[in-house]
Amino acid sequence: MPPPPVPLTFQQKKDQILAELAVPTAEYTDASPKGSVDEEIRDLIDFVNALEGYVTTSSCAGRITVYAEGQKKARAHKDSSSPSRSRPETATTGGKGGGGRWLFVSHEPVDSRQNVPIRFSRSSQDSKNPRHESLAAVEPQNARFIRFAFEPMILHVMTASLRHARPLLSAAINARFRESGVQSLKNLDDTEACPMVAIRTTGGLSMQSIIGFVTSDEQGVDQYQPIMLDDQLQLLFAAANARFEANKEMIANFQTCLRSALEIEVTRRLENDNWEDPVTRKIRKRHEGLATRKDKNHSNLDSDTTDGFPEINLFSSD
Repeated sequence: MPPPPVPLTFQQKKDQILAELAVPTAEYTDASPKGSVDEEIRDLIDFVNALEGYVTTSSCAGRITVYAEGQKKARAHKDSSSPSRSRPETATTGGKGGGGRWLFVSHEPVDSRQNVPIRFSRSSQDSKNPRHESLAAVEPQNARFIRFAFEPMILHVMTASLRHARPLLSAAINARFRESGVQSLKNLDDTEACPMVAIRTTGGLSMQSIIGFVTSDEQGVDQYQPIMLDDQLQLLFAAANARFEANKEMIANFQTCLRSALEIEVTRRLENDNWEDPVTRKIRKRHEGLATRKDKNHSNLDSDTTDGFPEINLFSSD
């Protein structure tokens, strides 16, 4: 059975997205920390967007990040000396929101000694310097940690229907993007809704580590306090750089799997050529009925002109 026709609403959304992507790189911007499409994933995005019934809505080719957690809303803390007191606490689990900041983002391997603008490690001599706060004094429930992370590719694709989503999701799972899935099933009740497929994984590639914490000086300015030595941070960056290569292979494998999945869909349709929509079937049945009736009428006419009459031989010798 062929996929359902692409809804007009989907095509209008796709046209708008493609128009935005067509803007020159120097002028293009989006809501990501980088603000533009990663060149490392541009070929895959172009391939997906060239397919009927598919359009990418957001993407990340993979990245190394350093993020300073934000603060949640102040929570009232009462004691005997004050009617109420507000104590800062960390933002949501993972530290997002509450004034958190991206301190460093890279979508390609980096040399941490040359390409990291903020120092996130300390030398062995620094550990003897009293200006570095002791970790023992940090309250985990209130601390704002600095998190180092490697995150593999993530891609969101809007599809015209659930049948369009099927080969995309199949390709993602086969390419080891195990946490992929359809984010919305509104299409089951609303044919105009467009299912969104998230292609992602964490197993085996993602990594995260706390490398410091944030304090504030008397003026309320953030101060970054590293907890790792230089060689320890170097090891983290080396491990993340190695994951870029594995991530690149997975992206290429996903594109190959998607081609194969789409070819399988085409094969299924060719093997089911007898399928036809109700209108076509009605027309075919009508023509077949008329043809059968016509053949029957001809058969009856031939029978009427021969049966019941004796054969006469005009050239008999008698």
